[in-house]
Amino acid sequence: MFEKREWEDRQTQYPLRRRLVVTSEPNVYDIVRAEGAVTNPGDPINAENMNDLEDRIYDAIQPITPENIEALYQKANAAVDNANAVAEDLEEKRDSGYFKGDTGPQGPQGEQGPKGDTGPQGIQGPAGPRGPAGETGPAGPQGEQGPQGPQGIQGPKGDRGESGLSASVDGFFTLYINDDGDLIAQYADTTNPPPLSINENGDLIYTTA
Repeated sequence: MFEKREWEDRQTQYPLRRRLVVTSEPNVYDIVRAEGAVTNPGDPINAENMNDLEDRIYDAIQPITPENIEALYQKANAAVDNANAVAEDLEEKRDSGYFKGDTGPQGPQGEQGPKGDTGPQGIQGPAGPRGPAGETGPAGPQGEQGPQGPQGIQGPKGDRGESGLSASVDGFFTLYINDDGDLIAQYADTTNPPPLSINENGDLIYTTA
């Protein structure tokens, strides 16, 4: 079975920095690393590591034989048995309260952090029951009268009312319009007709003494 290896890069302060070292020959220099602090040497690519990789690949691709299958089967069964044993042990410890420790003392309250941004408005909930009506407050000052609105449409003509009563007194008379649209002057038979006339423009004229 192939065992995977995690390769690591070299980590340095100046990865690409190099120094030229003067040699005994004119215009010939040796190049050496000048990387500063090395935080992780990494895995070098050399013959030792490459041969190890070759060997592990070779072992992983060997022909499958009954002996190899049996060995793999035993390893798999052993791994399953081990996993089941670990699981049972963890369940027993969980049920017995093994992992639950005593509650420690409460630590001091930390400093209040800065106020966060206002979140989006949530969905409005249902309206609650209506509360009792409050007391009527004092009347406020009367506002200024607003502008007069436009005149409304004239309504239909109402029914004709009944004629009023008139007393038989000299000088008193009643005017009304009959069903034919004529202007009627009504006065007592024992009095003189009222001094009414209509001029050439159709105006009703009342002549005083």
